Amino acid sequence: MPPSQPELHAVHDGVDDARSWMSRICGPHQLESRRTGKLHFVHEAVRLPGLSTVLGQIRYGTDVTIGVERSIQLDAYSLSLPLEGYQVLRSRGERRESNPGIGLVVSPFAD
Repeated sequence: MPPSQPELHAVHDGVDDARSWMSRICGPHQLESRRTGKLHFVHEAVRLPGLSTVLGQIRYGTDVTIGVERSIQLDAYSLSLPLEGYQVLRSRGERRESNPGIGLVVSPFAD
């Protein structure tokens, strides 16, 4: 496969389809859209051989809320660096924000 072609690619307009796709990639989580189930989800990524690492971009096309239940242990670190806009993570009573200048790392070992 040529390097310019993403190994993982999905386009969905429904929240349920996007949630199902991302659950297969990074584990079970919630996904809600303020636009009553509508979004323009695009995921393009490459899986680095031998490293169990996925690098890519995710676009939702609208404001979304993503959540992971406390009972679910993440399988990997997640690094988030929005190309535009911002992201808010709420965990253990704390609020963390990432934007194009400040990334956010979520550890699978966090409570």
